[in-house]
Amino acid sequence: MRASPIAALVACLLVGCVSAPPQNQPFSDVQDLGNLAGTYNNVGNPSGYLTTLLWPSARDFFLVGEAEVPHSAAKSIRVKVSGKVVLVEAIAHNCVIGSRTFTEGQEFQLSEGRILLRKETAVIHPGAGIGPSYDKLELGLDTKGDGKIRSTGAFVGLLLTMIPMAGYEQRDVRFARVTDAGVLSPCDR
Repeated sequence: MRASPIAALVACLLVGCVSAPPQNQPFSDVQDLGNLAGTYNNVGNPSGYLTTLLWPSARDFFLVGEAEVPHSAAKSIRVKVSGKVVLVEAIAHNCVIGSRTFTEGQEFQLSEGRILLRKETAVIHPGAGIGPSYDKLELGLDTKGDGKIRSTGAFVGLLLTMIPMAGYEQRDVRFARVTDAGVLSPCDR
């Protein structure tokens, strides 16, 4: 029995991907930013660095007065909360190699028990195709108290303005909560 060329074409143009760590836990419902306070591994499971989200590359974002943090050097991220202000510190060799503050209502929103960092809809670039796209990035805690990031994206459209296509991706990354390192001072640079 031969597969129909049309069926093969449709299978290629409907793409989807879901990625998650082993024993992935759902998000917990964080209603108080203070619940985020703690120290987390910088290296995520299954992959990635938490610092890439907190200190994006200067090539991607222009951060006035914010020094880049060497992502692979940071062992952990400490989170301190005071009201609506969240202080994050990158820690390596028992000292702080970078710190940054985020304010609720300015750099992020607390929505559905998660920190909503990005939620965008756009039109796919008309060069290769055309159609709507959706992108969402959330940060929060899972039900075990570990840090969790979820990135979701979807699109539908016409490839070369004539071939229908659709795609979906969801990626979860866990950042394990670890023991707090205590009082630390800035590293000598």
